[in-house]
Amino acid sequence: MEQNHLTVGSISREMLKNFTRKHRSNGRQYWDLRDDIDWQHRIVLTANNNRILSAEVYSNIFRLLMEIYIAENIDQALEFLQNIEPYDTVSHLTGWLDASPENLKYLNLSLDDDFSNNGMTLLAKAHQMYLLDLGQNLVHAIDNYIQGKLEYAAVEN
Repeated sequence: MEQNHLTVGSISREMLKNFTRKHRSNGRQYWDLRDDIDWQHRIVLTANNNRILSAEVYSNIFRLLMEIYIAENIDQALEFLQNIEPYDTVSHLTGWLDASPENLKYLNLSLDDDFSNNGMTLLAKAHQMYLLDLGQNLVHAIDNYIQGKLEYAAVEN
């Protein structure tokens, strides 16, 4: 990859090339990042606040990368994230909620923000908050990676 053409979108496209479709024991499919791409796993780990990575996190990272892969800069990527849609089935939403105790934080924020008595609506709103948070962290982690590559290239020259 040409150093002068590093963008949030170009790094996103590079990362998307290394995702593979896998199957859970219950038959559900999910997206996972190949094991041998350390720099990409570091970006995902940073985006996830250095918490343990799960299949659910990688699947959500894949979705987020699909939203930002055409972004030319950090502002454009963050703008694209504003339109991210949460999961739309109860099984996916409860699976996301069950994937990490940290996700309860988003459900609590959703409850604080909305007095709806519709559980599906509250879960979807919580998931959308999570996606926006994770997405913003991902964009900043990619931008930090780009800055590091550019600084390294400047030192080499």
